[in-house]
Amino acid sequence: MKNLVTLSGRTTLLLVLTLCFWQNGLSQFIPGEGGSIPAFTPFTVIPGKVSGLYVQSSDRENIFFSTGTRPLVNLSFPYPTDYGATSYTLQFSTDNGATWGNYQFNGADLTTTGNNFSLNFAGDYTLRLLVNGGTYNGYTSNEVTAPLSGIDTKFNGWSLDESETLTGIMAPFVGRGLAASFIVNKLSDGSPVTGYLTYQWYRINPVTSEAIAINGATSLNYTTTLEDVGYRLMIRATGDGVNVGGFAQIMSGQRTVIPNKSFITNLSSTGFTLNLFKTVSGLTIDGLWLYDYSSHPVVINSLTQGANAAIYNVGATLDFLNGPFYLNTAIPNFWCITTEISAGGLFTITMEGVVIDFTAGTTELPVDGLSIYPIPASNGVNFKVGVHIRQAELITLNGAIAVQSAINSKFGSLNTSTLSSGIYFLRLTTDNGVMNRKIEIKR
Repeated sequence: MKNLVTLSGRTTLLLVLTLCFWQNGLSQFIPGEGGSIPAFTPFTVIPGKVSGLYVQSSDRENIFFSTGTRPLVNLSFPYPTDYGATSYTLQFSTDNGATWGNYQFNGADLTTTGNNFSLNFAGDYTLRLLVNGGTYNGYTSNEVTAPLSGIDTKFNGWSLDESETLTGIMAPFVGRGLAASFIVNKLSDGSPVTGYLTYQWYRINPVTSEAIAINGATSLNYTTTLEDVGYRLMIRATGDGVNVGGFAQIMSGQRTVIPNKSFITNLSSTGFTLNLFKTVSGLTIDGLWLYDYSSHPVVINSLTQGANAAIYNVGATLDFLNGPFYLNTAIPNFWCITTEISAGGLFTITMEGVVIDFTAGTTELPVDGLSIYPIPASNGVNFKVGVHIRQAELITLNGAIAVQSAINSKFGSLNTSTLSSGIYFLRLTTDNGVMNRKIEIKR
């Protein structure tokens, strides 16, 4: 079976930072020129309920150390710790949820601290999880049904491709493609069974796990649309009940969102201005996440709209030593902040979030060919580069200009004899753009 893998927040941040240091530059635009993000109705949490339970497959398996076959149901769900709980208890119903009991295994209630069950049920049950411990103690999960298979076949593998190569659009953005595959084998001899499956794609409500069938989406491939925004996608493959029994389901590891290109201006130690391609009405502090380079959250103190709903002034205490920073929309949401990155002119990709870097200019040039000496500097720092330099600055970690000088050459120097020891940023404004380099002054 091919596991679905999603990047953690920290891994995503490091990847974005790596690419940003690799880039040619970020595309600029007039804030709001891309139109507006449509209004979406927030998903409603059901009181007393948690979500995330689904049936991965229901088929059959050979009985080991004996003869014959038996039904097998594979269940998947979030870890209890995701809800601050200590464990789950599996519950079942034989009357479509009118009454419930705790499922018994070896004479005791079946509980788990894990995220899956593989069980041989005796009948067609409706299933749910009971949360034990924590804030959600006593809550129950969404309910699923697991009809048993009577055909001696088994789903031995499945996969879901969500790569950019399918439609040219990356996950999790609208327009990305998904391509599923399923492998079925006979239990008698392990031979593959081809065909006899029907397919259906579903939108999965992220807070209730309700599955909504998508009209006409009955092939192995699917391309996301605006109707999918906010939802996760799932495909179900169902046997014909004669040649193949049961069903298998694959849940996408990604939500579907609208990308909203962005860039940062007015950056200082007390905040910055967020500029968006599409206007967003009613954006609040709770709608944004800000992290430092170590993935620690940074408190956003204020958020005020600028000239239009595509310009927002963000107030936050930014320590240069903890940067670069990373900003994105809070999850779950229907849109996300994105950055277009040109990687060395080879290709352009769209990444979630925007990196906030005090050392970067909007037209920053690569620093190849830039010579700085001595390192560390003491009474002065010299520099030389292959383009015409108009101005040189040394900037402190709190954003203040410590030394500034006009330069009319491809080389120059700055006097550092009055500066304290520490880390500074050398910023060179050239005819072709801006170069930035972190340097050390040691007295």
